[in-house]
Amino acid sequence: NGFSVGVTAEIAALKGAIPRWLPGSLKYMLATFIRLSRGKLFFNPAMDGRQRSPLLSVMILNGQFVGGGMRILKDTSVDDGCLERVVVPAMGIPAVLHVFKSVYLSGLSHHRDVEVSAISQACEIRLPHQAWCETDGETFAASHLRISILTQAIMVRWIS
Repeated sequence: NGFSVGVTAEIAALKGAIPRWLPGSLKYMLATFIRLSRGKLFFNPAMDGRQRSPLLSVMILNGQFVGGGMRILKDTSVDDGCLERVVVPAMGIPAVLHVFKSVYLSGLSHHRDVEVSAISQACEIRLPHQAWCETDGETFAASHLRISILTQAIMVRWIS
């Protein structure tokens, strides 16, 4: 149901190293604090051929929920025939914590700094270097991807 690159993917990668006996929401919270403490939060991707200013995260979603229950968006459906692109811009640590709190309480679509747009076909993301990416909890490193919709699924293709 979801793909992410940036801090959100790095948090998913860190979560995998946290002991399994901790509940899922605590693992995500702990991984978030660990990642934020490391600094260098932003990256500069090109999306659909256009260079973007520094971003914290980009998520491509097919539905409302990711990561075992985090609600990113409201008013979207797995079978609506399109993907939603969620772009979280560069911001300070207090604002980042407020954005991540929104994920657990009400979703990101109402947040004034977060850009949400519908994609009917595909989205191409080119990163300046290899970076952590995540799709449905599985993490991998890539630098050039094309994300497109299949029938009730997301396809991620590495482009060399």
